[in-house]
Amino acid sequence: MTSGKIEQQSCDLGDVERWTFDRFISGSLIGSTLIELSPEMIRLWKLIYGSEHLKDGMPRGLAQVIIMSAYTRAVKPRPPGNLHIGQYIKMHSVPKVGEQMSCEVVCVDKFKKKGMSIVIFEVDVAMMSTNALLFTGRLTISWAG
Repeated sequence: MTSGKIEQQSCDLGDVERWTFDRFISGSLIGSTLIELSPEMIRLWKLIYGSEHLKDGMPRGLAQVIIMSAYTRAVKPRPPGNLHIGQYIKMHSVPKVGEQMSCEVVCVDKFKKKGMSIVIFEVDVAMMSTNALLFTGRLTISWAG
């Protein structure tokens, strides 16, 4: 879905090993990504959901796609078997087509619960031009490694 222009910067100092539960540090920046809201992203969204719910700018549901795209680009390589077990999004505003967004991925917390390794990530998405916060997503992942 996110076929807009994307650039990535990783804060994982060149270690090509998979991210493991033990490597995460609560409160640490994992990485950042730039994503442009492209006409192609909107076109693909319309193919799935139609255009009757589109207003000026980005469809609200596309926020989750952008959040997941930022997460998958910043937190890699990941071990096979992770489970996405929860999510939350807080919307403030939406970009217009052609605008660039800066996405920062932070490990908010990690803990063990009932034998599972749980990692909570926060993805802040802001306008590249003004740094104004657009939306924030929280992802709860059962980490396999």
